[in-house]
Amino acid sequence: MPIRRNAGSVSKPRFLADLHERMRDPQMPPEMVEAFRTLSQRRLERFANDGRAVGEWSLVMEAAQWRLRCDARAPNDH
Repeated sequence: MPIRRNAGSVSKPRFLADLHERMRDPQMPPEMVEAFRTLSQRRLERFANDGRAVGEWSLVMEAAQWRLRCDARAPNDH
């Protein structure tokens, strides 16, 4: 079952806080928690000054691997 969020989810602090909370759930697969940590660190290292926000996204298991699919959206004023 994929995890999905609507457009602009990560650009809104409450949704990001919700995602962090989900990662603390003891039933969350350790591989997904590690992938989340890795992606979060990578975002801070590579995209800290990037004004784009994530639009539609999904996280699905395919071929025994987690796949993150998302689109980037530019802020309205650009």
